Amino acid sequence: MNYQVYYGDGRVLSDSAAPLTGDNARSVQVIVQHDQDGPVMLTGADYYIWRSERWVGVDIFGLFDYLLDSGLVLFGRTVTADEYQAIYQRAKLEKRTWRPGERRPIKT
Repeated sequence: MNYQVYYGDGRVLSDSAAPLTGDNARSVQVIVQHDQDGPVMLTGADYYIWRSERWVGVDIFGLFDYLLDSGLVLFGRTVTADEYQAIYQRAKLEKRTWRPGERRPIKT
């Protein structure tokens, strides 16, 4: 699929241009992508994700879903202090040494 990305600073990049990372991933205003029926304009989304060979606009929860499905990010959750301590004590059994700068447990 061919597409063009239009930016807030006036730049326009096509799918054959530089990778869409760094500054090329910020300030996206409009994406025009072409499919078998012609050009489709995508605008007004907070985030744009590449899914099923096309760009899709999503909100923050769609972004979270995308990141979780990618396997590139893990999310933590708040648990009670007792739950955390039980998990931490179990994991600590694997620990034998400490690296410089590594977070160490507080001794009480």
